Amino acid sequence: MKAMPAVEMDRATAALRGRGRCSCPVGALPGLPARIVLTGGPGGGKTAVLEVVRRHFCEHVVVLPEAAKPGAPTDWTNVRRIGDTTSEALAGAGLTGDVGQQTLSVHSAGGRALMYALKNGEQLKADHLVIQDALFESNSGRGAATYLKQHLPQATSGVGRITLVPSTGAGAAGLMKDLDEPSLTRTQVLTRELKAAGRAVEVVNVPTHDDAAKQLRPGAALRDGWVP
Repeated sequence: MKAMPAVEMDRATAALRGRGRCSCPVGALPGLPARIVLTGGPGGGKTAVLEVVRRHFCEHVVVLPEAAKPGAPTDWTNVRRIGDTTSEALAGAGLTGDVGQQTLSVHSAGGRALMYALKNGEQLKADHLVIQDALFESNSGRGAATYLKQHLPQATSGVGRITLVPSTGAGAAGLMKDLDEPSLTRTQVLTRELKAAGRAVEVVNVPTHDDAAKQLRPGAALRDGWVP
């Protein structure tokens, strides 16, 4: 994310600029652009965050395209152990010891990343696990959703609480039916299995991802749409 002074605005295409209302003080923009690099593990919600930034910030914020190797999208089979990746990242930043609240967020194709981590024998450790719009199957049949409902309950004994955010939008519930129990959604089946294993689970039913983000932010009070 790159904040740009007014004199450079014509160098950025309109499609990359923020679309929110501008309240920047006249003459207060920096002489040089401030650059913010957003990084994170697979499926952590980076793309979703950038879309929210583009939607809510003004035209003085420009969201550059994501850095990725053209024509070579990951299939997430490179995921090994999420805990090791997190520890290495913290150590690289010079952070050791207790880092406070630990939240593991899985979004979209992150369900596949989580599946491969569990296939490698990982036992998840976090204060809060958030799985948002990530219970998908493969094009050929069974995939992450089936694997997670079978293995996630046993892999989350070290997780304080779990929040599930189902897919949103018209027809999402119908498209996200469980393959084994089509009268139930994948979220309903996973919730049942997690609770049967003694996990603390809550489900956020909201119409859009923006609404989910508002309710998931630290310190947000429980509102309509939370299902214990």
